[in-house]
Amino acid sequence: MVSVNATSCNLTVENLGSKSIILRSQDGFNWNTVILSYGDGTRWQSYPIEDYAVLEISVSGTNCTFNVDNHPFINPGEEAKILIQIPNGAPEIPEQGLVSVAFVTHYGVVARGEAVRQ
Repeated sequence: MVSVNATSCNLTVENLGSKSIILRSQDGFNWNTVILSYGDGTRWQSYPIEDYAVLEISVSGTNCTFNVDNHPFINPGEEAKILIQIPNGAPEIPEQGLVSVAFVTHYGVVARGEAVRQ
């Protein structure tokens, strides 16, 4: 996870597998789900998020980027910078709260990350 604030998280998902990961929904089918969980040790919130913004797609470890409108997927060796927002009406991510994100693909593969809101 790259950064966390009260209402959103920026994360980078790198494709280390052997198949392309489609990032844009097609005909109403969402290819991936981001599971966002956060809390302060006494109260926890968890939400499935399928409406996320793909900010950038690049070749991993380089400055070579792709137009996200023409390249709405990440091939092996590529990565995507993604912005997720907490749902409307959800409580804010607390300061010093732990945030856990799981990016679940339609293949059943999961990438996970954790951060603390500063």
